[in-house]
Amino acid sequence: MLALALSFLSVLLLVLLCFAVAIVRNHNYLKAVPKPPGHWILGHLLEFGDPTDFLKKASNCVSNYGGLMRICLPPSWTVVVITDRDVTRKIFEETIDKSTDYDYFKPWLGTGLLTSKGNKWKQRRRLLSPCFGSLELMKGFISVFETLGVELIAKLQNEVGNTNLDLIPFMKRYTLDVLCETSMGVPLTSDGESYRESLENLCGVLVNRLKVPYKRIDSLFRLTEDYHIQKRSIKVIDSFFDEIFEKKLKILNEGRTNNGKRLAFLDLLMEFYKTGELTKEDIRAEVNTIMFGGHDTTAAGLAFTLYTLANNSHVQVILLANNYL
Repeated sequence: MLALALSFLSVLLLVLLCFAVAIVRNHNYLKAVPKPPGHWILGHLLEFGDPTDFLKKASNCVSNYGGLMRICLPPSWTVVVITDRDVTRKIFEETIDKSTDYDYFKPWLGTGLLTSKGNKWKQRRRLLSPCFGSLELMKGFISVFETLGVELIAKLQNEVGNTNLDLIPFMKRYTLDVLCETSMGVPLTSDGESYRESLENLCGVLVNRLKVPYKRIDSLFRLTEDYHIQKRSIKVIDSFFDEIFEKKLKILNEGRTNNGKRLAFLDLLMEFYKTGELTKEDIRAEVNTIMFGGHDTTAAGLAFTLYTLANNSHVQVILLANNYL
C-alpha cells in the first residue's frame, strides 16, 4: 500500500514538474509580450473563469494592453491574444498552423476546413471557395430566408411585453433551420429535433472542454459525462447525415438532375465526390463544419444586432425610413 502511494506521489510530482517547466519555458518565449497581473500557479483562470463577465474583462484588457497581450489558462499553453490588424496579417502570411484546441473538434468535425492545416487546408480551401459567395446561388434561397423569417417574427411577436427575453434560442433555431435547407437541402422538421438537440449538446461539450482544465486532458475527459454525451450526439448527427447522403448518392448514380431546383451545399459537394476529389468522410466533415460554424455565430450576431437596435430607437427610425426593416 505504501509502495502504491509513493508511486502515485512520484507520478504527481513528475506531472507538476513538467507543468512548471512548461510555464517557465512559455514565459521565457513570450516575456516581451505584455500580460495582465495573474496568479503564479493559476495564471488568469480566476480573472477569466466567469463566462458572464469574460467579454467585458477581455475588452478592458485589450484596451489597456493594446493589440497584443498574453493570458495563461492552465493546464493549456499560454494564449496570445492579437487584435492588431497588421500583426494578424503578418502571422497569417507566415503560418497557417492551428492551435491544439482544434483537436477537441475533430471527433465531430473530422479534418475539414476548420480543423485541417498546411497543404490540406490550402487544397480544401481552393476546392470549396467556388461554393461560397455566389450571388446566383444565394438568390435561389431567398424564399427560404423569407419563409423562415416570417416564422421567426411570429414567434417573437408572442413575446411582446416580455422585458427579460433571451434571444439566442430563437436565433439559433432560425439559423439552424436555414442552414439545414441551404447546406443539406432538407427542412429540419419535427423529426429532426434529435439532430437539433445533439448539435446543441456538442456545442456545450466543446465549451466545457475549452474552459474546464481537466477536461482538456483526453484520458480524464473520457471519464466524464460529457464524453458520453459527445458519443451519443455524434451518433445521431452521423445517422442524420448518412440518410441524406444516401439519397443524394442515389440521385447521382441514376444520373438524375435537380430539374431547375436550387442546389444546396451538399449537392455541390456531391459533384466532387463523383470526380473522386472528396470522399464521403470529407463531405461529412465539411457539412458538419458548416452546420456548427454557421448556425451558432450567425445566431449570436443576429441576437446582438436586435439587442443593439432595441437600445437605439433612433436607429430603428432611420432603418425604417430607408426600408431596411
